[in-house]
Amino acid sequence: MICFIQESPLDYLIYYPIIKHLEEKKKEHIVYDTTGKSTVEMLHFLGQNPNINRVINYGGSYRKMSFAMLCKEYEQKFINLHGDERDTQDNGISFLDIISRLAYQNYVVSDPARTFLLDEGIQTPIGIFECPITHLSRKSQNVEPFDILYISGDKVSIDRHERELLKNKISYRVFDYSDGLPQNWKTIYSLISTAKMIVSDSFMFDKPSRYLNKHMFYLGSGVLDYSNLGKSTHLVSKKLELHDYIKQSWRTLEDINPKHGLQSLLTIL
Repeated sequence: MICFIQESPLDYLIYYPIIKHLEEKKKEHIVYDTTGKSTVEMLHFLGQNPNINRVINYGGSYRKMSFAMLCKEYEQKFINLHGDERDTQDNGISFLDIISRLAYQNYVVSDPARTFLLDEGIQTPIGIFECPITHLSRKSQNVEPFDILYISGDKVSIDRHERELLKNKISYRVFDYSDGLPQNWKTIYSLISTAKMIVSDSFMFDKPSRYLNKHMFYLGSGVLDYSNLGKSTHLVSKKLELHDYIKQSWRTLEDINPKHGLQSLLTIL
């Protein structure tokens, strides 16, 4: 059985394209939400599910790091997605760095990302795949064209920017995850595919934006990967209005090849 580790509602957006494949192949899977869980509870969960043979993780947190440590101790195969991303906590610790070192295997989207991990001294096997969000968005049917896909978990920010976008006659769609994934959450892949640009408070959409040739305006504070910064991903300053960025003349992004797909990951599940 494949176990997916979730702490943010957005984690499921990366996992769903993989889960979709598992369902088609009639393979067992479980999604374990670590929110609020103690190490003892996580250990109990693993003990109650001895048929788990792969654990898939995206992202870093104290609890996800703890789960990775348990998997390492009990020889569970912990597969870490986008293992080249890095965070820095106030105490200088990077959960993402530790998790990538604890993992049984890391997956990244490019050869430069793989080289980065090797230079960091990561000893695990490193696979190359296409970000699952990118993969499913690329295959999704487009909807009616619009300018901005606004992805946020902050209702105050959504309300403020909606007024600004309406005032400046910018067409947009909102994906609000403040109360968890919305009922129509599966539409996000088509929305990402169709939108001209993406605005989000989550860095998760950095790679899908670049690999789908879209500019992304990042409202968050933690930059997890600098490779697309200033190219397709742009930090939004609080000194400027959002439409000041959107209405600039942004250069057309070059297509990135090859498109790796998910096969390298799916074959080991």
